[in-house]
Amino acid sequence: MKFKTLTIFFILLYFPLVFTTYGQKTGSSFVKPKRIIIASDDNYPPYIFRDEKGNLRGILIDMWELWQKKTGTNVEWKATFWNEAIEIMKSGNADILETVFYTEERDQWLSFSKPYAKIPAPVYVHRTLKGIAEPPLLKGFTVGAKKGDASIEMLNRLGVKDIIIFPNYESIIKNAANGNLKIFTIDEPPALYYIYKYNLEKEFRQIGPIYTGAFHRAVLKGNEDLLAFVENGFELISESEKEKVIDKWTGKPLLTPMYSKYIIGTSIIILLAISLLIIFNHLLRKQIRIKTIELKKALDNLKQAEARWKFALEGTEQGVWDWNLETNKVNYSTKWKRMLGYEEDEISDSFGEWESRVHPDDLQNAWKDIRRHLNGETEIYGNEHRLRCKGGNYIWILDRGKVIEFKNNGEPLRMIGTHTDITYRKLNEQKLLKQEAIYRFLFEHNPAPMLIYERVTFNILAVNEAFCMEFDFSTDEVLKMKLTDLCIEEEKRILVDRASRLNGYAFTGEWHHLNKKGKIITVLSHSHDIEFEGKNARVLALTDITYLKTIEKELIEAKNKAEESDRFKTSFLANMSHEIRTPMNAILGFMELLKNPELLQAEKENYIQIIEESGKRLLTTINDIIEISKIETGLVEVERKPENLNKIIQLNIDLFKPLIDAKGLELKLNLNVDKELDNAMTDRFKFESIITNLLSNAVKFTRVGFIEVGYYRSKNSLILYVKDTGKGIPPEKLETIFEPFYQAEMNFSREHEGSGLGLTISKAYAEMLDGTIRVESELNKGSIFWFSMPLVLSQTENVTIEKKEEKIYSNHLIKPGKIIIADDHKASRLLLETILKPLGLQCINAPDGKKVLEILETEPDISLILIDIKMPIMDGYETVKKIREINKNIPIIAQTAYAFPSDRDKAIHSGCNDYISKPVIRDELIRLIYKYLSVKRI
Repeated sequence: MKFKTLTIFFILLYFPLVFTTYGQKTGSSFVKPKRIIIASDDNYPPYIFRDEKGNLRGILIDMWELWQKKTGTNVEWKATFWNEAIEIMKSGNADILETVFYTEERDQWLSFSKPYAKIPAPVYVHRTLKGIAEPPLLKGFTVGAKKGDASIEMLNRLGVKDIIIFPNYESIIKNAANGNLKIFTIDEPPALYYIYKYNLEKEFRQIGPIYTGAFHRAVLKGNEDLLAFVENGFELISESEKEKVIDKWTGKPLLTPMYSKYIIGTSIIILLAISLLIIFNHLLRKQIRIKTIELKKALDNLKQAEARWKFALEGTEQGVWDWNLETNKVNYSTKWKRMLGYEEDEISDSFGEWESRVHPDDLQNAWKDIRRHLNGETEIYGNEHRLRCKGGNYIWILDRGKVIEFKNNGEPLRMIGTHTDITYRKLNEQKLLKQEAIYRFLFEHNPAPMLIYERVTFNILAVNEAFCMEFDFSTDEVLKMKLTDLCIEEEKRILVDRASRLNGYAFTGEWHHLNKKGKIITVLSHSHDIEFEGKNARVLALTDITYLKTIEKELIEAKNKAEESDRFKTSFLANMSHEIRTPMNAILGFMELLKNPELLQAEKENYIQIIEESGKRLLTTINDIIEISKIETGLVEVERKPENLNKIIQLNIDLFKPLIDAKGLELKLNLNVDKELDNAMTDRFKFESIITNLLSNAVKFTRVGFIEVGYYRSKNSLILYVKDTGKGIPPEKLETIFEPFYQAEMNFSREHEGSGLGLTISKAYAEMLDGTIRVESELNKGSIFWFSMPLVLSQTENVTIEKKEEKIYSNHLIKPGKIIIADDHKASRLLLETILKPLGLQCINAPDGKKVLEILETEPDISLILIDIKMPIMDGYETVKKIREINKNIPIIAQTAYAFPSDRDKAIHSGCNDYISKPVIRDELIRLIYKYLSVKRI
């Protein structure tokens, strides 16, 4: 750079020129701004980048600081990802767009300054990828590029479709360093910076460039006066100031100031001499130009040859050697050395490195072939010999070479060649002779059917004993046949076409072959090219898979069923999560709202009602889950008792009538009342559950029209049906709606709430009652569900069904006393205490069974114990057993969230007098307390 400055100085002395300050005149309306905002990439070293503290650094930052001092206008940077910088400019939130390349698309909305830096954009390819020497060869590969770069458009023009877009250059290099990216294109300045930063200079090679662009500054169309103002400001920066900034970020020339005075004097003398030679130089220029063209062409050819040679060295899997016969020095390639187990610096460049490693038995023959080639007897030198590796073992090498340079007297001067590891091939050759006999034996005595056929004619040339036994042919019969004679007629053409395309080892596929009796057998075939008795042939091995195909079909059906069941379960679990969380959300949400002291009484009552309804919905869902669990584990028992079926059906219809009326639906009844149904044997809970589920579904899925309920007696069966005009069920789902985990609406846009277990439970209950449920449906027209069960009449008196009336208890009937409430959950203890205190009972809390026993020792007058089953330290079962060892008479009531019948039985068996399940219902609890503590038991 110093030389450039001095040269310009002396040219100005010798050839005076008058320079005028360049300044583009702006329009008369232009007003000098106090501040301009610059949008730019912040990841383009050395022009602009962020240091470790996040501060903007680089050539452009220093240049604009100089511009700011020259113009008096402040500069504000908005440096970010390049694509974001473009969006900032488009939105009008910046005045200047820096580091922008000119494209036709950008020219539609931007005005550009003159270019101030040429920027090539090479392509970087991982050294393990061979055969990519120029950008057009990138087609079909995955290439990384920065979002917003013009390189993306260039890649598209080259036909590259698989482009991975990154937000900035450093993210591209990081992915390359992690091995996630093998090819990428980056502008050269930041590429060199980051490639060396991440030590990738030995991992990637450069091709291209894919294009060469130039840095411009740009403004939005219509702001050309601002652009002229900016350019004028940069003209005010001197060349020495610019050079100082460039030197700071790109390095200074190795020229010290102490030599400057000598250079100035010498330069004046040289300059005078140069002026005397100008005329002579002019005469020589023409000849030099001609020679230069010729030299450039030769240099280009040399570079191309060198590039091809380098590509060959990098891409080959062979070791390369270059032998100077005059100096006896040999340049061994890295691959040559590593083939023997050595690193780069472990082998010198002497000819003896090779000679000393050749197996003694092979050295003489190797030298013989070398001399023959050096004497001109062979066009190519070639020899197979063994070389000793670093570990002391030998490998077989195919050594090939050729003299490429001669002395003036015609003697060989330079010879190059390659080493190829053929150990595997040599070992195979040695094994072939031994294996041939083995293979023939295996072919003839193999339990798998095998044959050999000629490729061209398909004539069968050989067959083993197993084949003849499998297909019921004799050897002579098979040898007179063609391969196609063993195949069914429909597959002969396919067999011929496929066999004609096979090469080497191949899986031929599944075929249907015929035995001698015409029976079709499914076989799996594998084949391989061989030479048999001088003919181009293939050996074919067959496996009878007829039985396996049958099993495969069954497995596929089972797999499909299992996958469908898994999808059902997934949908079911998602629905259960919704059905549990939705009411829980309402419960917790409105309880939080109840904390507001400013709530009106009407609002409080409304919130409490919502909480109560949500709790009931949550409890219904949990009960459904528990019930289906009991059904699947076989814990449900049938308890048939005399019941009034007419009354039960009517009560359930009355229960749903308000819901039907609220939806504006018509209720049609077809009730053939039979007096004998007033006294029939059934399990009322299960019978009512079936009716309730069928009515609930009808109301839920019907928007307009009617719901019809009917029942009648048919011989010794009761037939009940529920018909609706709802949305109906698709035909393909009629068989599966009763399956566990299945719902007709198996998606997240279901219109209706509910666990979706109603029909599954109903079907199970119907079967427990020795009955059936079936459905008829037409999409968008409605459905009808039929329930039938055997009718068994009771021999007892008629049963009447009365509505339960709430019994009112008075606290003056309670015996005064103390109650132990044992529960590890504080809130549960508080709830029970709150219910029981108004009854005049003193409540003592115990968080575990051990505490219960301690209380009994100090409080002998305990009247009753409410005990949870699941507690820490000592659970309810163990605690009750210990209490019964010391007190047989004290009433103990188990209160627990375990709700299976077996849990109740286990509690009673452990010594409890009674059982109540959570959530505890106030009236049910009070009824139990009165049962054991009333003045007169009820």
